[in-house]
Amino acid sequence: MTAGTAGPPIPLRVQVAVYGAAMFSNTMSNLVWVAMPLWTLKLGLSPFLVGIALGSRYVGPVLLSIHGGALMDRFGTRRVMIVLAAVGTIAALLFPFFPTFWAVVFLQVVGGIADAFCWVGAQTLVGQVMRGEATYAGRMSAGTRIGIFFGPPAIGFAWDLLGPMGAFAIMSLWSAGVLASVLMLPAASVVQPPPVRVSVRTLLPRLSDYVDAVKLLAVPALLFAMTITVLRQIGAGIQGSFYVVYLQSIGVTGTMIGLIMTVNGVIGLAGSLTVAPLLRFVSDRWLLLWTSAGSVLFVAITPLLPNIGLLTVASGLRGWVLAASLVLIVSLIARSAGPTKLGKAMGLRVTVNQAMSAIVPVIMGGVTEVVGIEASFYWTGGVALALFAVTGWRARQSVDRSADV
Repeated sequence: MTAGTAGPPIPLRVQVAVYGAAMFSNTMSNLVWVAMPLWTLKLGLSPFLVGIALGSRYVGPVLLSIHGGALMDRFGTRRVMIVLAAVGTIAALLFPFFPTFWAVVFLQVVGGIADAFCWVGAQTLVGQVMRGEATYAGRMSAGTRIGIFFGPPAIGFAWDLLGPMGAFAIMSLWSAGVLASVLMLPAASVVQPPPVRVSVRTLLPRLSDYVDAVKLLAVPALLFAMTITVLRQIGAGIQGSFYVVYLQSIGVTGTMIGLIMTVNGVIGLAGSLTVAPLLRFVSDRWLLLWTSAGSVLFVAITPLLPNIGLLTVASGLRGWVLAASLVLIVSLIARSAGPTKLGKAMGLRVTVNQAMSAIVPVIMGGVTEVVGIEASFYWTGGVALALFAVTGWRARQSVDRSADV
């Protein structure tokens, strides 16, 4: 089992800096979901171009998150985050001044890379500064939930009051929040790699970094964490694709859908903070397995739930286990990767997340074409739960073999 905290307490200033960096970087996507559709509609883009503009923000994270982690291992997490947070702050401000499709795509790519790299960095800091302990990882996860409540409403209000300039100013301030948080972090509190000269060669992606990241899967704990990350993301893919479509098809109003999703976030806040106490009674790996499987189960059973009350309860339960599983994944990776490769490990996790977010909706769409929308929940969720069972069985066998040695 893993205790909540195993070392001396982390200074409050350091904690606040890491939590702030995590909150602002991880929740920027929630602000983009409000501002960018409004901006593309104002520009009069066709639905096809709108789709490209919205999706372009995730191209960089899929291709370059491992590279971002490698840069942090090479130059230092704090140093890289300062640069990228500044880039994100400037990029958000530029949208209203370049009202063209290609400018939107370019700035989306730049902003997406800045946000993703800073989120990789925040997770890396949990290992480098906070020893990967579940108590601190839980507080970090709770902080990201808090950001979801304030960011999107602020964007909507700014758009209604001041138009695009107001909305993108809020996005810029959000990125500036990452910058301020990282600057608050004392440089001496972060692992400092040996000095490396900054040059074009040292900044470009390296195949060796990607190979090193994949080689980390030879560490059993990291392989387990990444496997769970893949399976856990199936639930997110279901919710991000046909969940809302199904709710609308059975007559649930948009307002009620929003409330159901809000319950997910509120209960998730509690889930983030209850992991450390639970680790006194169960190992981190088994708690990760069960909470991740639960995050798929509570969305896969959606068509079985006949009323708003049960749909809301299921959403709340999914929020709890989803937030708890994030804490456990970050904590397990942070304690297993080692300080010199922690950035690559977190980059690999973000890459897997982003890739699965793109793949699962396509798979579920194909399944829906064949068996219908209701059955697609059962088939997609059922396959995921079966793979969770296999993963648990293999993990149990591994433990048994270790005990026999």
